[in-house]
Amino acid sequence: MSDAYRNRGIPRKKLSDFLSAIGVQTKLDIQLTSCYRNPQWSYLKNVAGERNTSPINRDFTIKGLETVLQTPVLELSRLIWRTMADLPGDDRHLTATYRKNASSGARHADSQLVHTLREREWIPQEGGLFVRPSEASRDLLPDGFPFDPGWHWLQAIKFGEEIAKKSEEERQKKAVARDLGFEDDDSLRDGKEFVALLSPEERKQFLDEIRDRDRFDLPEHESSNPERRAQRVGAMAADAPERRTEVRNRSVSVGIDAVRQEAGQYLSQQYTNPDGEMICQACRDLLPFKLEDGTDYFERVQFLKELKKHHHQNYLALCPNHAAMFQHANGSRNELKNLVLETSGNELKILLGQQLTHVHFTKTHLSDLRTLVEAEGRQSHSDPDEDNDCEDGDKG
Repeated sequence: MSDAYRNRGIPRKKLSDFLSAIGVQTKLDIQLTSCYRNPQWSYLKNVAGERNTSPINRDFTIKGLETVLQTPVLELSRLIWRTMADLPGDDRHLTATYRKNASSGARHADSQLVHTLREREWIPQEGGLFVRPSEASRDLLPDGFPFDPGWHWLQAIKFGEEIAKKSEEERQKKAVARDLGFEDDDSLRDGKEFVALLSPEERKQFLDEIRDRDRFDLPEHESSNPERRAQRVGAMAADAPERRTEVRNRSVSVGIDAVRQEAGQYLSQQYTNPDGEMICQACRDLLPFKLEDGTDYFERVQFLKELKKHHHQNYLALCPNHAAMFQHANGSRNELKNLVLETSGNELKILLGQQLTHVHFTKTHLSDLRTLVEAEGRQSHSDPDEDNDCEDGDKG
């Protein structure tokens, strides 16, 4: 149609009625054709019968439809939709029929038209997207696409089938999750992962910590007379003694700084994972923070204090919390040497802060510790050099 008609200022409805009256095509022609190019031809041609005495070879298509649907546009989609919506009620255009003779019966399949519309991405959705009918949603259709769920042609091209299937799967997942006591499927998946990753002992310890954390209220205290308290604290501050320092002699283990520096490098190599992140041997989690230069902060804690010599392998890489527990709340201190010699895996079960903790060791680190213990056992002539100093925290 010439653009001149559009620019005449004639109302669209009036122009449309006029053009229809003089015979302008307003719908696509659905043409009768044979079944030979039907995607289900291998099924249709095997119909029973030897002789073609009263054959039927009937199929339907729209000429050139596959080509134009390679680059769909909204106007074309609306035209196809209107064409299908105006089909006669007998639905004959949706079915291909092939018969050799009346006595042997016929075979039926979806027409070529149905196959084409079902497989191509021509249904418009919000945002300018075109999808296959099975992936389409009624709620996302633009204006100009009337919808009747009872239309057989929509059922034939499987409109919204995958959306409905996914919706049903989600509904079933939610129902299963609710039956198992979970709020939704995501919660059920988290629960499965929780059970798969943690041992029963670890799960109990984790749950106990959560319950303990929520069991107590945070302490609060407010003075009954804030102004009087402020005056008293101010007076105490004015009379507080001045801060002074004095030099005092203390014993320092010779060579310990060099050993600790070497221990830092050793532990960093042993306990840095493939992603380049270092872990704490006790909680087996990533270290809690990094220093300003980007390196992980961890505490190098001496493992076996009874060894007579300093060894860089005789240190653990711990987060600040577990470092303090190891040094000040270690219920397995007297058993560590035997644990090193007797364990067959990569973990030592140590009582820290009155809780059983699985401390992880690399095979290399554990083997090095065994070698140190056995070597010192053979060197009974070595001079004793007890080191009872607590190791301070240091950066890795």
